Amino acid sequence: MPLLLCRRRRRLLLLLLLVAASHGASNDTYDTSMCLQETTTCGDVSISYPFYFSDKTGYINGSSNSYCGYPGLAIDCDDGKAPILQLNGAEKYKVNYINVGSITNVSLVDQEVVDDSSGCPRVDHNVTFAQGSWLFFPAGMSLDYLVFFLGCSFPNLFLPPENIDPITCSFIGLIGPSYVLPKDQVPPGSWSQFCQKIYEVPVVKYQSMDPKGDAWRKGGYGQVLRQGFPLSVNDSRRPPNCTQCEESKGRCGFSQDGEFIGCLCPNGRVRSVRCSASDLTTGKPFVSRFALYLQRPKGAPPISACNIARREVAGKWPPSSDDSSDRLFQQAFSTSFQQTPSSSLWQASSDGEEKGQASVLPLATKTANTSL
Repeated sequence: MPLLLCRRRRRLLLLLLLVAASHGASNDTYDTSMCLQETTTCGDVSISYPFYFSDKTGYINGSSNSYCGYPGLAIDCDDGKAPILQLNGAEKYKVNYINVGSITNVSLVDQEVVDDSSGCPRVDHNVTFAQGSWLFFPAGMSLDYLVFFLGCSFPNLFLPPENIDPITCSFIGLIGPSYVLPKDQVPPGSWSQFCQKIYEVPVVKYQSMDPKGDAWRKGGYGQVLRQGFPLSVNDSRRPPNCTQCEESKGRCGFSQDGEFIGCLCPNGRVRSVRCSASDLTTGKPFVSRFALYLQRPKGAPPISACNIARREVAGKWPPSSDDSSDRLFQQAFSTSFQQTPSSSLWQASSDGEEKGQASVLPLATKTANTSL
C-alpha cells in the first residue's frame, strides 16, 4: 500500500519519521570523521587512507580506541606542523611524503635528526619493525645504511683502524671519538667493541658519501640522514574481509589490538564485510534534513514532502516544487531504516484537515527490504 505522505500536516510527518527511525535505525554506526574519505593536507604532506590521524579514534562495534585505517599507520598532525609517524608506537619519524597507489610508499626521517640544531645530528636507536608490522623496506629500492659508532675509547695496546677518521662532533654523555660510516665501508675486526653505542640507520643510497672528507666529518653526513628512507605498506597483511570491504568502497576499521572489526561505510554505517549501494551516500540523514525543512523560516515557499523525498534520493537540495510523484519517497523510506513493522505504524486524524479528507498515514504492509 503506497505511502500517502503528501499534503499532510508537518508535525505529523516529522513524528512519523522520528518514530520510524527509532524503530528501524541500526545501532552499528561510527563517527565518519574518523575516516579520511578524501586526501587531507598536514603541513605540506598529503595524507589519505589507509593512513589515519591518531586523534581520530573512537568506538566501532563497541570497541574503544578503534580507527579507520591500517595498523601502525597513525599520523600525528599538530597545528600544521610536519606529520609524524611512530614506528612500533615509540620512535617518532617525520613524514617527508606519502604516495598512495598500487603500492603505498612513505618516506620517513628520524625526528631527532630534524630537530638537531648543532649541525651534528645523531641517532639513539636502530630502525626495527615489530613482528607483524604492516610496513617493510620495499623490494628493488636501493638502500644503504649509515652506522654510528659513538663514544669509542680504545685501550693503549689497541689502535683503531687506520683507514677511518672520526667525526669532529662531540656528543653529551659520550667520551671518546665517534665515527659515522657507510655500512659497506666499515673496516673488519673487533674494534667496534670499544664503542659505547652502535646504531644502524637506513638511507637512500647516496651518490656521494665520503667519510674521509672534511665536510662529512663536520656533520655533512646529516644531509644523507635528512633524505630519509622509504617504506612500503604491506597490503598482503589485509584480512580477506578488509579486502572485500575496500572493493565495496568502504574503509577498514581495526581495533586497538589490530584486529579487523568492521567495514566502515561513507554514510556512517558499520557492516561486517561489505557496504551496499545505499551505504555509499554521504551527508545528513533524510530525517535530519526533513526536520530542517520543517523549521524553515516563516514565509518560505511551501514544498511538498514528496518532493523533499525525491530530491533527497536524487542528492539535490533544496528541492523544487514541480515534482508530484511520491514513488521515490517510498524508496527513501524503505532504504533509510533497517526494518519497518508490517502493521500500520501510525494512524491519526489531523485537526486542521478539511472535513471529509483522509488523514491516515499507513505504512507499506511489506517489511522494507534493506538487508545487506
